[in-house]
Amino acid sequence: MCRILALMCLAIGLLYLMEAAIGVQFPHHRWKWRLLTRLEFPWRMGAAATAAWCLILGASLLLVCGW
Repeated sequence: MCRILALMCLAIGLLYLMEAAIGVQFPHHRWKWRLLTRLEFPWRMGAAATAAWCLILGASLLLVCGW
């Protein structure tokens, strides 16, 4: 379960990283909107900050859980 959560965080982080690098927002489908808005902090970070937060969290979870 921990690994699945870590991989999900890494995937979302990479999605936000691509969004920040390209400068274009991907279409926010209903599932993505619900998932990603819950991961963002209340003060609504930008895509780059959210990518960093998700990638750090995912990598930390992988280290704790073991690859």
